[in-house]
Amino acid sequence: MARLNRMPGIAVIALLISGSQQSVRASPDVVETAIRTLSQNYIDAWNRADAEGIASQFVADGDLVAPDGTRASGQAAIRAFYAAAFQRGYSGSRAGISVVAMRAIRRDVIIADGTWFIENARTPDGAVAPREEGVATLVAVKALGGWRVSAVREQTSATAIRDMQGP
Repeated sequence: MARLNRMPGIAVIALLISGSQQSVRASPDVVETAIRTLSQNYIDAWNRADAEGIASQFVADGDLVAPDGTRASGQAAIRAFYAAAFQRGYSGSRAGISVVAMRAIRRDVIIADGTWFIENARTPDGAVAPREEGVATLVAVKALGGWRVSAVREQTSATAIRDMQGP
């Protein structure tokens, strides 16, 4: 069976997507709620195979690194990356995310960790590809118009985030 190239996980890209009009001075609960709500926007764009919708969530010079090491820098490159992925067999797939932890670096910069999965993608021969899953880290910044993704780093060597136990 042909193997798909690893797709940038949706877990954390989705965490801090644009569109939030929340103040950077908003309470942590308000910001967290906005971020979790915004994650659904990414899922919706993914499930529509909407590369433009995903790329528009990034700041102009945002970037991502996919599990296979592919780096896309800037909205145009991110759009092209996702458009190619959807053409390769991810169109029609289903994705999900889970935000595990987030913290403010500053009032206008948040880092988030989460897990992601993609299922029902297709291989080049049309067969259903194995489920993909992993963890990712996202950096989001408060920009004009709301929160935007600045950077995403994804990997598949782990599928869960666990707190370290004792010394």
